[in-house]
Amino acid sequence: MTDHNIGVDISKSHLDAFRLEDGAAQRFEAKLGETFPLVKVNPLQARRFAEAHGTRAKTDAVDARMLARMGAAFDLVPQVSCSKEIFVLRDLHVARTGLLKDRTRLRNRAKTQDIAVLKRQTKARLAQVERHVVELDAEIAALIAAGQTTARNRDILCSMPGIGTVTAAASPFSSQIHRTSWLSLPAKVFVAEQPA
Repeated sequence: MTDHNIGVDISKSHLDAFRLEDGAAQRFEAKLGETFPLVKVNPLQARRFAEAHGTRAKTDAVDARMLARMGAAFDLVPQVSCSKEIFVLRDLHVARTGLLKDRTRLRNRAKTQDIAVLKRQTKARLAQVERHVVELDAEIAALIAAGQTTARNRDILCSMPGIGTVTAAASPFSSQIHRTSWLSLPAKVFVAEQPA
């Protein structure tokens, strides 16, 4: 298999791609992530890389060219492709995290309010957020249980001391556990698992 460094600049309506080896550039209307292995790059780092190479222009085609050069220069490794189920799980976790932040904000606000109508409205919003968290938890649990791999990975994580179902479901390891993932787990997990 031949390796190519292809920079892809993603916008709302299209993708601009640039292949470094032969300078070919093309615009796509389709999603490439489901077909090709991709590397996500921090936009600020990509911009700074382009500026370090003397490129001040900011167009999609120039960005794609710089992303291809950046991939070649840093020998970036593609991420393991994820199933649609994993993307849905991630979106649900992001929504759940937002709700938990809202809940904290509402609880703090409720402690300082003196006006009856505001207290009542905050209490109603807090109850609504609580219902939404429960609903998302049920959806996440059902999605994990429905997938054979995700259910097995959740069970593996839950078997470790100190990791419960919520932590296991929120963990990036619940979606894909492979040999290199274990290197990122906290050291205390390995200490707890060693025989006495």
